[in-house]
Order: sequence, then C-alpha cells, then structure tokens
Amino acid sequence: MKQRSTPSFAQIVEDAKRAPRPLVEPADDGSRLTDPAGRTWHEVEAPISPGRARELVADGAALAWDDCGSRGYGAPVDWLSTSEATALAADGLPVLRTKRDPASELSAWATEDGASLVLATRSVRWGRRLA
Repeated sequence: MKQRSTPSFAQIVEDAKRAPRPLVEPADDGSRLTDPAGRTWHEVEAPISPGRARELVADGAALAWDDCGSRGYGAPVDWLSTSEATALAADGLPVLRTKRDPASELSAWATEDGASLVLATRSVRWGRRLA
C-alpha cells in the first residue's frame, strides 16, 4: 500500500481537536479605552452625575471628550491637557445636552495603577472647551 505524503482531511480534523487552542482576546465591548500614551483605561462607573464628574476632575482625574460616542473606534477621543481640565473644573459643572442627543453621558474610568479619568460622551457642554 502506498503511503500518503499529505495528511487526509480526517487526520487534519483530529490533529486540530488535539492541538492546544490559542488564547484569543475577547472582543472589545467598549469598556476599554486607550490614551495617546498607550495606557489602557477601564470603565468603572457609568453614568456619573455632573457633580461627580467635576469632583473627580478637580481631584486630578484626566478628562477626555468622545464627541461621536465611538470610544476611539470611529473618530479619535479628544484628550484634554491637565491645565484645560483643571480650568473646566473651576468653571463649574458640565451640562449634559440630552435633549440634543439622548446618548450624552459622563462616565468614570481608571487604569490598573489607580489613575482616574472622566469621559464626556457626545453632547456635553463644559465651559467653552466641550460642545
């Protein structure tokens, strides 16, 4: 009997069943965000109130604006500088313009090392910086 030089389809299937499965990253469900420095942020609370957003930013949390709601997949997230965020917190409370866009919200995020972020999503007015 002549020996096959290539495995049969049945052999390939059996080999595949026995082979260890590679680890696959789960699909991104939108609860992660990566900043320009490459840090990964995880959503910890949503939605948060305008008062809570202001409190977090006044205490040093970073501030970013996602004007389209794609969390960086459709358009880039606008990361505000520390000085801009501090100035906005001093200006007063952010205003959610939910009549204009019902999906507008504020949310709290964190890194594994404990840094905090407030993400303003869609139509949020905060001082003259966010619209």
